[in-house]
Amino acid sequence: MKKFLDRLKKEACPYVDLNESESELYHGAGWAIAHTDGGQIESFTYLNEFEYENEEVEAEAAIKAALKHGNAYFGMCSSYQFCEPALISGDNPTVAARIMRLSVEELD
Repeated sequence: MKKFLDRLKKEACPYVDLNESESELYHGAGWAIAHTDGGQIESFTYLNEFEYENEEVEAEAAIKAALKHGNAYFGMCSSYQFCEPALISGDNPTVAARIMRLSVEELD
């Protein structure tokens, strides 16, 4: 089975070009969690869509959902690309901490 990171291109920064079905999920530039399956992005959770004053609760729920899913990555959506994808896992708590920090900063 093809893995999501098999599509990774390493230029100035690592990125994945969104294919036609994934581009329909794209809502513009911003920090996002990409849930993947079989090498494809099946959904995005944008940090800037979290409700004001509940962003910490929503970020925590999004991290838990990503950990439960098991194939979720955090990165930046930009120009129909997903840039600098980082696997969200219990082995790398810095990714979750970054999501929490950026979810609050997005709204400030």
